Amino acid sequence: MNLIKQGEEGFEQLLDKLSKEYKGCAGSPETEVIANWNKIEVKEDKVVSFYASNKELSSAIQRGRKAIKAIAYYGPGAGATLYVDHKRVRPISTIIRPDR
Repeated sequence: MNLIKQGEEGFEQLLDKLSKEYKGCAGSPETEVIANWNKIEVKEDKVVSFYASNKELSSAIQRGRKAIKAIAYYGPGAGATLYVDHKRVRPISTIIRPDR
């Protein structure tokens, strides 16, 4: 795993690479998307982590590129974790559609 922070050499290039690699990628049956809202991480590092190994990774980069503070890259096809500024992340409960 490589952790690259915003402003470090290769950060923007890695975002470009991940965005391209995962654009339109549905992934295998084992594909995961994980949003991790860890209170300590939010308080100390001011980030929420988001892991994906499918098109959600590309979509997240395209929607909030400026909010991404760091990337943990696991290698080709293995996905990545984006560490996103906590102020740019909606509460996790908003992903659930209300009952009708």
